[in-house]
Amino acid sequence: RRPARCGRRTKRCSGLAIKSVGVVRVWSRAADRGRSSQDLDPLGMMMLPNFGAAVTAAIGCLGLLLPGTVSRVLGIRPEGPLGTSEFRATYGGFFMCLGIGCMLAQSVPVFTVVGAAWCAAALARLISSAVDASRSWHNLFGIGFEAGVGLSMLAAQL
Repeated sequence: RRPARCGRRTKRCSGLAIKSVGVVRVWSRAADRGRSSQDLDPLGMMMLPNFGAAVTAAIGCLGLLLPGTVSRVLGIRPEGPLGTSEFRATYGGFFMCLGIGCMLAQSVPVFTVVGAAWCAAALARLISSAVDASRSWHNLFGIGFEAGVGLSMLAAQL
């Protein structure tokens, strides 16, 4: 049996092909069936969802490691050790694991759910800016940022 031809981003390892996808490597037997690495994701369509997942994980890392800085940027003041712990858990661990989970799963339904959640956050912020009269550059940036991350993750549907 002739070994499969691998693209420049694919390596052979113990009979499996390893393909770099964003910051995660995906193991596949596609190269063993004579297909190149480009057959796995011909147009690089998972690049945008993986970018959104990486942004989500990075925000989580910042929330976990620098809760004081992130809370000042968001305009939220955690009170006491319990408030800081809650901030680390909610804005840190939750978002970090959500992003890492998406990158590991490489699943369209997973990217879709997380992308829809980001878009729902943008919609809620938009409603809040109208109802609560909280129209500020910070809120407008938040709407655009959340919608951008959400739409990038929903690109997995394409």
